[in-house]
Parts: sequence; structure tokens; C-alpha cells
Amino acid sequence: MDSTRLTLQATTSAAKLGLLIEGAQLRAALGYRTGEAFRAAVRAGRVPVKLTKIEGRRGWFARANDVLQWQLGLGVLFESQPM
Repeated sequence: MDSTRLTLQATTSAAKLGLLIEGAQLRAALGYRTGEAFRAAVRAGRVPVKLTKIEGRRGWFARANDVLQWQLGLGVLFESQPM
């Protein structure tokens, strides 16, 4: 997949997500299969994007753009590796 197509998909995804992403959507976007796997990564400091808490809300939140940039970085890694 070329980088232009990847960027277009990321832009489309960002429009759907809004500014913040949380809960199951955040876990899935970062590749964690379960809530427990995500919580373990948070405790160990292994989450690849900055997370924040929001007063009066439960769970962790991340900026959708940060998650998309991380995903785009993964796409570049896959493109640069020989098959």
C-alpha cells in the first residue's frame, strides 16, 4: 500500500473518530486483544501513545491523531520490510 493511500485512510479514520478515542476502540486501535492486556501495558508503561484521564470519566483517553500517527508509522515499517 503506498503512503498516499495510507494517509488518505488515516484522514478518513480521523474524521470518524473525532478528537479523542477511548475504551474498546482505543484498545483495538493499539492492537490489544483484551482490556487486561491493555491495563498491563499501561501499568508497565508500554503503551505507544500518550494517555490521559479526564475528570468525571472512567478509563484512559488518547488523541485520535496520536493513535493514527502511530498506526501510520507501523504502515511505513511494513512497507520497508522485504517479503
